[in-house]
Amino acid sequence: MVKERPTPWQVMESLADIVSKAYGEKRAKATGTIQFVLSHADGLLECHLVADGGNVRLCEGRADRPEVTLCSSFYDWLDLAGGRLHPVLGVIRGKLKFSGKTSLFAALMPDDAFWETVDNRVQDPPTPFEMNPVRHWKKPQKVVVLNGSPRGEGGYTEFYLRAFLAGLGRKGVGIETIHLRELDIRQCSGCWQCWLKGTGECVFQDDFQRVRDRVWQADLVVFAFPLYVDGMPSLLKNLLDRSVGSSSPFMVEGIWKTRHPRRVARDQACVVLSICGFLEMDNFDAVKAHVRQVSHNLHLPVVAGIYRSAAMYLHGNPTVYRQLNEVLDAMARAGAEIVEKGLVRRKTMRRIEQQPCTPKVFRKESNFYWTHKVGSGDADY
Repeated sequence: MVKERPTPWQVMESLADIVSKAYGEKRAKATGTIQFVLSHADGLLECHLVADGGNVRLCEGRADRPEVTLCSSFYDWLDLAGGRLHPVLGVIRGKLKFSGKTSLFAALMPDDAFWETVDNRVQDPPTPFEMNPVRHWKKPQKVVVLNGSPRGEGGYTEFYLRAFLAGLGRKGVGIETIHLRELDIRQCSGCWQCWLKGTGECVFQDDFQRVRDRVWQADLVVFAFPLYVDGMPSLLKNLLDRSVGSSSPFMVEGIWKTRHPRRVARDQACVVLSICGFLEMDNFDAVKAHVRQVSHNLHLPVVAGIYRSAAMYLHGNPTVYRQLNEVLDAMARAGAEIVEKGLVRRKTMRRIEQQPCTPKVFRKESNFYWTHKVGSGDADY
């Protein structure tokens, strides 16, 4: 259905529906009629709210004998309803004018009439582990790796990932690698049935459910991907889009902003391993910012962000073979350090991120490579 701008009457209908839903036993004795005379644009909106002890309904026009009448602008009334305008201040400032039995207004529409407090079943506060995973770190027993490279096992992501996983594996950790390119995971359609039905289950039955269940069982999740147009490839982004049902639609307080509570709550952490073709490390700035938001909203703290620029250059240039081996050894060392401590030492990270050459040399040698590669018919790179 095409979204249209709501009319003032439709807005009043929405408010009346909210009041009706909140009209429980605690307000069953609040009966009567509230008349609204609301100025908006060049006209008046006249309607009344009727509470009969069983339900609340909105009616057009003037009521015969309303218990209380509110005269104001339409927007001042919305500010009152939204808690942005205190009724006493509204009267003093001349924005609100009440007449009649104002106690009915207070009884039928107290401060919580519109926005009921969410009960404890949907609370999911930050855990001590999420706040400080290193302090509460335990050796992970199961690691699930999500390789989001469109090239799968033939890509440079897999090349560097193998070195990292070798370090993890030396510590006796169970590792499962999932290549997203091999799976049938449909694009999220935005129907929100995973929320609306209350089950968290997607209307599409494909490989997503299997991946989701594997991730839920993991102690550590590794997101591995190459940088595509300054972000993560669509294979991985699509998986994250489909994961929205893993949370419920309610709003709770997170570490530093609002987020959704999880359906399955357990202490997990993640590692991000990303590569790119450019030399400069600031090419990862956008994806780092994205990962920060995603990890917070998934309740999944990032214990290590491993970013390797000039990944193809390092692999294919024979003059930097020493630097390549240093990087791969450091990748393996990073894997072992994460298992033991839940972090990567600064010295190890400096080895991983070392620059093999100057930008000028990088551009010159890269252009030499592509000059001979383009049009050669050789698709292996």
